[in-house]
Amino acid sequence: MKITVKDQVVKHNLELLKDLLQRAKKGKCKAWIETTTGEISDEPPTGGPKKTGAWKAVQIRLNLSPLDAETVLVISEDTKAGDKLFHFEGWTVKARHAVLETLRVINTKLAKTPQGEERDAFLANFASLQISLMAHRKEKREREWIEEAWHDLDREGAEQALNGQPIGTYLFRRDIFATLLEDTLKSRFGKSPYCITLTYLDEAGIVRDKTLVYKDKHFLVYNDDPQLLETRYTSVMDAIHSIDPCIALPMKSKLRKAG
Repeated sequence: MKITVKDQVVKHNLELLKDLLQRAKKGKCKAWIETTTGEISDEPPTGGPKKTGAWKAVQIRLNLSPLDAETVLVISEDTKAGDKLFHFEGWTVKARHAVLETLRVINTKLAKTPQGEERDAFLANFASLQISLMAHRKEKREREWIEEAWHDLDREGAEQALNGQPIGTYLFRRDIFATLLEDTLKSRFGKSPYCITLTYLDEAGIVRDKTLVYKDKHFLVYNDDPQLLETRYTSVMDAIHSIDPCIALPMKSKLRKAG
């Protein structure tokens, strides 16, 4: 079965759940959801209140006995007192949309299975699900993600802009290294490589820089390899989260706000 989704976070969630539910015992597993992006993780956040506060622990349960035509996947909050009704209080609009769209895809697309289907059969169908991102929307979204947090700043200006911001805040810019690296890579590979600088606040509140390279419709985190053999990602957000999952809060461009 093939489906196309419009949101990269939804695609990530579906791909993760395919694996997570395969490994789950008794059709139930624990996970964490980032309340600003809606991204699901199978590992608990670490670092302290400033980093973990944006994540909510949840229980994800399959409802297949008997199969409910309307609800295949159920999410509830995981608390010391046990599971309780899941709610979106304090969540961003983006996060709510991502979670609800993830559930909608599973509960409408995958719910159309034979009544009373066995758990293993359902999971096999889910595992074989092919998920793609709507091409034109993806390209537009990549540009939007970069443009919304783009700032014409040097390192000192970036540090000042991030001063006092929450852990995980980031911005994009172009520093001297990214400019020189792009010139070097273009002399080797042609016009394709494009370099930008990601500046962000890590879990300790330290401002850090990473250079992202866009080549052949993929992003990679540059690691001093002129052959560009680092892991490639189809989304700039996937590349960012490979550095540190806490990087999730874009510092909006003033020009974009003014527009």
